[in-house]
Amino acid sequence: MATDPSIVDASYPVRHLTDGIGWTVSRAATASVTGAARVYLTAELDEVGAIEAVAVWLESVSDWPAGSTLVAQIADNTAFSSNLVTLATMTPRVGWNVAMLGNRYTSARYVRLRMGAGAGTPWGTATPSIRQVVMGARYQLGRRPREPFDDDPRQSIVSDFVADSGARIRQPISTGRSSLSVALRPHESNAYGFDDVARIRSAYSDGNNGAEPWLWISDPSASPITGRWCLIADASLDLPIVQGPTLREVSLDLEEQPPYLSAES
Repeated sequence: MATDPSIVDASYPVRHLTDGIGWTVSRAATASVTGAARVYLTAELDEVGAIEAVAVWLESVSDWPAGSTLVAQIADNTAFSSNLVTLATMTPRVGWNVAMLGNRYTSARYVRLRMGAGAGTPWGTATPSIRQVVMGARYQLGRRPREPFDDDPRQSIVSDFVADSGARIRQPISTGRSSLSVALRPHESNAYGFDDVARIRSAYSDGNNGAEPWLWISDPSASPITGRWCLIADASLDLPIVQGPTLREVSLDLEEQPPYLSAES
């Protein structure tokens, strides 16, 4: 993370960018980026894959410069001067900042996030902090899950101690986690022309066969778009035929991983 827009040894080295732990915070390893017009988080991708959606979890935006934007870009070189493409421009908010892209980008090698408002409104004493960055393929289903379906369930993990007096003392371990029970009867060709069976199988395969999480978005038409970072509970996928020659059924138990959507504020 640096004030230089190219990939160079950062003036402010980032912490915890690639440790694979979803709930740490990536931020510049300095007290502030005072006076900078913009701050950049830059990276080179180890694997070149399709990018159809961008999602960034921001820890705080209250101390960002007025009029700031969060811009996701890709390019072919480290100076970000060859085939520079702006994927999305978002108004920063706490929690998930999600953008669905109109195109599919399959050859991105270098990516960066540009944060700030520009030279007219430089950064003050704040340091931008990011919890999670997701750039990847998008799989949109042709229909919502079967009813009953709760798209905002909550649960907390706690440790209880009951005293001799009967008083219950509760220590929270984690709070506000969602567990989604998704049931679908996907069709190989629905009213929107989607092959839901193929999409579900592809999403599972691209997620390292259930070993990696998805960003589950219940309503992609919402404004702002929100999502949940989820793992399939048992890491398995089963699409049995339940009626006729083609009608299949799938049930997925999705367990939300940190950072939790309920933490958005």
